[in-house]
Amino acid sequence: MESSVITIAGDLTIYNSSEVKAGIMEEIGEMGSVTIDLQQLGDIDVTGIQLLLAARKSAEQTGRPFQLLNPTPVLLEKAAKIGIDPALFQ
Repeated sequence: MESSVITIAGDLTIYNSSEVKAGIMEEIGEMGSVTIDLQQLGDIDVTGIQLLLAARKSAEQTGRPFQLLNPTPVLLEKAAKIGIDPALFQ
């Protein structure tokens, strides 16, 4: 089973989420498992958080293993601020 690691470098916001989404969804469709490395994530907004959760859901619906690595404090803080359990990203 092939696997893919996607590194998100820089911001993940409404301004670039559609292009990031396209890349993630392509990998979910083609690979056996997908890991998203968030170590280099800069800023993230609600759109970026929704994208990460949607990617997890999409992978689960297709039976693909999915993992988020190295969630940043910014991600965890913003998730908690909008009422999303930060544990979903760990």
